[in-house]
Amino acid sequence: MPKIYHVVATARNRVIGKDNKLPWHFSEDLKYFKKLTLGSTVIMGRKTFESIGKPLPGRANFVLSRQSCHSELSAQSAELRRIPDPRSFASLRMTEASVEIFNSIGNAIGAVRTPNAYIIGGAEIYKDTLRYVDGIYLTRIDADYEGDAFYPEVPDWFEEVEVQGLREKDPKIDVVFYERKENASPQEKTGTDETATA
Repeated sequence: MPKIYHVVATARNRVIGKDNKLPWHFSEDLKYFKKLTLGSTVIMGRKTFESIGKPLPGRANFVLSRQSCHSELSAQSAELRRIPDPRSFASLRMTEASVEIFNSIGNAIGAVRTPNAYIIGGAEIYKDTLRYVDGIYLTRIDADYEGDAFYPEVPDWFEEVEVQGLREKDPKIDVVFYERKENASPQEKTGTDETATA
């Protein structure tokens, strides 16, 4: 079974977005995100996918969408570069990307064929999946930002195990890795049939 993680950047006030966009741009964070997720599966909501504007290359892109939005998104993704079988990830070159659409997080996780999968937003999907991720890669930006999307408080069934500095100048940026505590299992990763949040 693959390991499932959150990857998220948050301000001091837990803001993660504004008007469906990041309220900041730091090359250090973007480089870290690419290095972490390259060669793996990224799972995101429809709005996050649309805000990025294209599938992330070198990764299997899994997009969660409500059933009512499924046909529209399927037509959109049909125009993107695909491989014959996105589950055969060994055939995917680092300059390519695949897109698959799912109507529940459980179905998406069940289709992962890489050792690790990273949930990359948005806010509701982060909230809905906290119960069964193995860990959290949280980029902590030491500044407050205005926003309309927030990351939830990290639950007490996770523990901070590592802090990596990304940037020393203002604002300081660290990546904090939280790992699920041993025997802390609010919900198993399999068996969930929660419908995707667009």
